[in-house]
Amino acid sequence: EFKGKLYIDIREFYEKNGDLLPGKKGISLTPDMWRKLLSLGDEINE
Repeated sequence: EFKGKLYIDIREFYEKNGDLLPGKKGISLTPDMWRKLLSLGDEINE
């Protein structure tokens, strides 16, 4: 959640000193964008 809005965060993580930390690379999707991406899964896999 950011500024009162829900997002799905797809992010690269890295390990440092035994801890798993979020990296700078990633994208944030709205729930509508996430559903659209999931609905296109078969097309993406082709």
